[in-house]
Amino acid sequence: MKTRRRARRVTLETLYEYDIANHPPGEILQQRLEDQPMEKAGVDFAAHLVQGTIEHLEEMDMLISRYAPEWPLDQM
Repeated sequence: MKTRRRARRVTLETLYEYDIANHPPGEILQQRLEDQPMEKAGVDFAAHLVQGTIEHLEEMDMLISRYAPEWPLDQM
């Protein structure tokens, strides 16, 4: 699997655990990367995606709520 694809997969796993278990995202990402080592470029990309997603979480939630009112966030 290519590096960026693996980084996106690790990002998704990290964000899922963060959402479900509310563990610190940095610790989750570190554990995932220990379990699934990858090149530095992939590590940096995954960290960038996780950080960016968390920084913009409220904005994304507002947009989802606005454009998908039939799908309450707590049910997603």
